Order: sequence, then structure tokens, then C-alpha cells
Amino acid sequence: MKSQGHMKQKQFLPERKTKYELFIVLFTYWAQRFGVPGISIERDNRYTGHMITETYDDGTVKMKYNARKLGKWSYALIVSGVFHELAHVFMDLPYKTEKQQIKSEYEAEVFSLQCVKCFYPQLIKEVIETEKKSLYKPKFKKMYPIHYQAFKMIRDYKK
Repeated sequence: MKSQGHMKQKQFLPERKTKYELFIVLFTYWAQRFGVPGISIERDNRYTGHMITETYDDGTVKMKYNARKLGKWSYALIVSGVFHELAHVFMDLPYKTEKQQIKSEYEAEVFSLQCVKCFYPQLIKEVIETEKKSLYKPKFKKMYPIHYQAFKMIRDYKK
């Protein structure tokens, strides 16, 4: 897929850091680029996933991440995860029912793939191959049922 003219940008490649520091730098950079500043970022190793965006009733948005889980991700997955979580913030899709959660995860992942293809084209193959492998592991379906339902609808992840 060729990038659109207005989306064609030089990719942002921060110097190598620990994976959670890399996540923070990338998230902060892309949040500013996409015009969604003011998101606080907090470490929370109690959370069972890698990262989560929480929006509170007063409009406050917090990005929580699990440093241990992020430490196991590749650079490509961290980049993809940053775009995925940012999509949740600015798409602001409802997340109350299971159907809404599946739709929100689907839209966020499609957006993430588009951004990786546009801004980090050298990483897209690894992202797709890794997510495709994960999707067809029984453990993924059990641990992340909402993500499983959403990701299996993505054309790039189908066998």
C-alpha cells in the first residue's frame, strides 16, 4: 500500500532504550504528532496486558503499561501497540458492551496497521506475522477473547 501524500512522514526512530522507555518516548511523540497531548503515562505491573488506555468520567486519559510484559515485545510490536492505543484515545469508540469492545479493538488495530505501513514500512511484515501466529494459539483466544474476536476479522491476519 502506498502511503497517502499527507500521511507520508519520516519515521521517528528514538535512540535505543529499555523497551518500556522506548514505549514512553514513542507514545509521547506520536500523541503530540496526532494532536492528543495531555495523556498521563503510568507504570502498572499489576495489569495483565501490555498496555491499556483508560478514560475517566472527568475526561482524564491515562495510559498504563506493564513494563515486564513490554519487555517481551519486539520493537515492531511496541510501535504497533503505540498506534493501537492512540487510536482508542482519539477514535473514542464506546467500550461498554462486548460488541462495542470488539468493534473498538478492530478499529484500533486496523488504524495501527495503517500507521505502521505508512510510517514504519520495514516493520509491517513482522507485525503481521507475529499477530497472525498469536491469533492462532489457543492461549491467545483464552487470555484475550475480545482481541481474538476483533483480530480474526482483520484481512491481514487471516491464514
